[in-house]
Amino acid sequence: MVLLILIVGITKQVIKALIAEHSFRPISGNWLSFGSQTVNVDKSTLINICGQSCVDKLSLDTSTRHGAGSRYSDSSLIESLFSVSYKTVDKSAYESSNLVLDLSRPIPPELESSYDFLYTGGCLDNVFSPADVLINSSRLLNSNGRVLHYESASRLLGAFTFVTAEWFLSYYAANNFLDCKVYLLCQTKPGLSRFDYDVHIFNYSHEFTRSKNLDYFRSGCSLPGIQYLLVVAEKGPSSTCDVIPDQLQYLDSNSVDWPNIAKKYSYSKRPLLETSRTAQIELPFLSDHYTYLGSCF
Repeated sequence: MVLLILIVGITKQVIKALIAEHSFRPISGNWLSFGSQTVNVDKSTLINICGQSCVDKLSLDTSTRHGAGSRYSDSSLIESLFSVSYKTVDKSAYESSNLVLDLSRPIPPELESSYDFLYTGGCLDNVFSPADVLINSSRLLNSNGRVLHYESASRLLGAFTFVTAEWFLSYYAANNFLDCKVYLLCQTKPGLSRFDYDVHIFNYSHEFTRSKNLDYFRSGCSLPGIQYLLVVAEKGPSSTCDVIPDQLQYLDSNSVDWPNIAKKYSYSKRPLLETSRTAQIELPFLSDHYTYLGSCF
């Protein structure tokens, strides 16, 4: 899973989202990250986001390929911010993960409902069957457990595949998760480094205004730069794991009506991520599936 750390890891966007989620409902218990995560944030930025007292507790990374000896460790960062027991899973002993498990295959029954919080940071673009990994991640979550995904949504060099905003929302709605927030993050300018960048942030909804005059080519070319998906989902007592949704444009009478289920997410008490706004930002794909929430996130 080399690209797990090359492209994503833990960025400043992830830390901001985690802190916002913790403010809404405290993060505690058993935490599982999919792969050891390089903390791709420098000291001064961490101080601005997390505070000096948090940074003073951090230890250096000794395990990840691209962060060892020069970055802070994922476990010390997460355990300093939240009251959790931090573990990692990978399909091999690469980078000293605590649990060796191929999440593309059925997981042992004893691991089901074992974790309170999951983080996938650049994982789903590196597997042949991301749907199997997504389903297994839901099996790992206990009732009322939460997951945060931060995944590439661009065709990048070295990626095996990539997923979409609707793909995430349809799955969590079809399986009756309590809440799901899906954001598209768009990096339109080079950052200070490949890991230190700012993004425009948009909220995704399955509801949209159909346009007969949509310029399909211009729509497809409307996203310069690199895009990421940031997703927060919360499992509930009646949530399932293995319901397979149909794509929005192919729903029929035999489909799970996930768009109707997803309507409740618009009314949840979990606040949207927002930041300072710029006057005019073109919507992704020129579609009001997306709502602009701010820039420099």
